[in-house]
Amino acid sequence: MSWEKIIKKESGKTIEQFRDLFEPMVETYLNDNIFDENDYTEEKMKELQDEINRGDALAGLGKYIDIYLSLDPDDKEGGYYVDVEVSGKYDAFGMQFDLKGNMRRL
Repeated sequence: MSWEKIIKKESGKTIEQFRDLFEPMVETYLNDNIFDENDYTEEKMKELQDEINRGDALAGLGKYIDIYLSLDPDDKEGGYYVDVEVSGKYDAFGMQFDLKGNMRRL
């Protein structure tokens, strides 16, 4: 089953509809939890990742789809990367939350 079909089955949305709903949800979550450059750490990332995995954030979607946070210290724009995978096989889409608090699709 393709990741588009899995998203459709779990959310009732096409991938574009899902992405349009999910992106502002992630942006709000990160803006509510990231306050300055001191929050761009492995420890903070692990704390946020644990909340997502438990389903305590992002409307519980972390229980149904794989949402991964990562940091890239070599990237001059820096920030958090948010990757969405489905069933561990399909790289559905990604986003970057930069040091200025701006979200963009990758």
